[in-house]
Amino acid sequence: MSTHPARAAFDRVERLVGRPLERMVGAADSSYHIMAVSRTWLFCMRRVGDLRSGIVHMAALPSERDIRMLSAQITRLQRNVEEVEQRLDDQEMQSRGIDAD
Repeated sequence: MSTHPARAAFDRVERLVGRPLERMVGAADSSYHIMAVSRTWLFCMRRVGDLRSGIVHMAALPSERDIRMLSAQITRLQRNVEEVEQRLDDQEMQSRGIDAD
C-alpha cells in the first residue's frame, strides 16, 4: 500500500528533527538545549504574532490589541453612563422630595 505524500513528508521531517532531538535529550547538557529550543520557539512565535498584526493592519482590520483597547474603552464608557444615570435618578428623587438614601 502506498503512503500518502503528506504522511511521507511528515515522516521525513520527523526523522530530520527527531533524531537530533533524541541525541540532545540524552546528552548531559540536555536542559540547556531544551531551554534554548524553548526560547527560540518563543522568539519565533512573537515574530509571527508581530507579522500577523502588521498584515492585519495593512488590510485595515483591527488587531487583537485594538479590540482589547476598544473593549476597555467601552467598559469605561458604560460605567460613566451608569454613574450619570444614578446621579440623574438621585437628582430626580431629590427634586420630588424623596430621600435617595
